[in-house]
Amino acid sequence: MGAQGLFCCLATKEGRLMADTGQVASTGPEEQRYFRCPLTKLDHPSEGIWLAHFSGRYVLRQIQVIHDQAPILSIAGIHDMTMCEIPLEETGLTRKRGAEILEKDFNAAWEQSGGNLLLKRFVNQITNPQLKKLIR
Repeated sequence: MGAQGLFCCLATKEGRLMADTGQVASTGPEEQRYFRCPLTKLDHPSEGIWLAHFSGRYVLRQIQVIHDQAPILSIAGIHDMTMCEIPLEETGLTRKRGAEILEKDFNAAWEQSGGNLLLKRFVNQITNPQLKKLIR
């Protein structure tokens, strides 16, 4: 989920992301869902937060907010090497109380962190229709 060595709240004690194998209602291919999850390092349990916009099964946009650092924004198709690759149904986020947030809350954090400027910067490389809709 990124080169910074941070893990979502789904991390094991060994620091590896684990897949939750419980059954979940399937997410439609175009369903847009938004989540917020604590980020932790093994030696610092309250390191920051991770916000994610899932389009269908996979993350389309994500924000890592790490204490005392500028937010790290990532866009699918541009920053794939630093993004969460786990499908939504395997994250356990859909069953974690309080993890799902409203679209407007994610978008407010995205805009406040400079996400709209980032989208404009990569406008010619963005092919995803959901991302194209967000470019203003």
